[in-house]
Amino acid sequence: MPVVLEVRGLIKRYGRFVAVSGVGFSVARGVHGLVGPNGAGKTTTMKCIVGLAVPDAGDIVFLGESLLARGAHRLRKLMGYVAEMPVLPENYTAEELLVELAMLEGLSRSDALREARRALEEVGLWEARRLRVKAMSKGMRKRLYVAQAILQPRELYVLDEPFTGLDPEGVAELRQLATRLGRDAGVLLSSHLLREMEDLATEVTVIYRGSVVYTGSLDQLRSRIGGGVVLEVEVDDVARAAKLLASKGYKTSTYAGRVKLRLGSREEAAEAIAALVEGGVKVYSAVRRTLSLEEAYIALIVGKSSQVLSSPRAA
Repeated sequence: MPVVLEVRGLIKRYGRFVAVSGVGFSVARGVHGLVGPNGAGKTTTMKCIVGLAVPDAGDIVFLGESLLARGAHRLRKLMGYVAEMPVLPENYTAEELLVELAMLEGLSRSDALREARRALEEVGLWEARRLRVKAMSKGMRKRLYVAQAILQPRELYVLDEPFTGLDPEGVAELRQLATRLGRDAGVLLSSHLLREMEDLATEVTVIYRGSVVYTGSLDQLRSRIGGGVVLEVEVDDVARAAKLLASKGYKTSTYAGRVKLRLGSREEAAEAIAALVEGGVKVYSAVRRTLSLEEAYIALIVGKSSQVLSSPRAA
């Protein structure tokens, strides 16, 4: 699949503080998740991509051209950007604002009206088109900011923490919109709500303390972390069960009367349960499931924070 965006060895400093250190990844069509804790460098990376910050080193290649070259700013017209904390003119109505922005992009008034309606319908704000920005809730403002990003077809959509401030219905609608956009363009979407990335992102890049610790598919990430399979066992004595499994070499965690452990193979599930029974622990239930993105992420950050990993494809 053709690559839309390549970030190569990106470095950004603010005084002595290094916000981003050698970040590199590529985005093709589809949704690419940029994940990491607050302060990891996600927003700084996105600001460099859209031109709101100038990197100190590295390169950003968009549609085969460096965005750091002279005259490359014209390419950013092919990007749609949603900031984490949108700032919008307070006295415009939703429709007035989008029409004005569309006309600034070169559309006629009639075309601007048509595209404004389409964008507002996409984000569920058409019925509120005459409401002024100053009267909007945080969630409505976020929806409107998303609408301005999709006023015209783009080659890349950069969405920084787009789920923030949205209610569950808004989150579901935005997930659907991101999926639709990803059919014809690249979508770079950041979030610390890792469960919202699952079943949405085709690939993920994990940033920790300004550096990339993983980039690749979710399945590859799961396979790196203990085989990507979790066994949850309900027992009569959690502390005893955890100690017993630890003595057998299993990495465990406990919660609500259950012991959770990562498995390297299907056979290990039966072996772990047998070890508990033989050790005198009563087993009430056992559930084997796939490692979630959030669990894989936590395992990666906790266990690999000092290493820089890449998937086989990216290596």
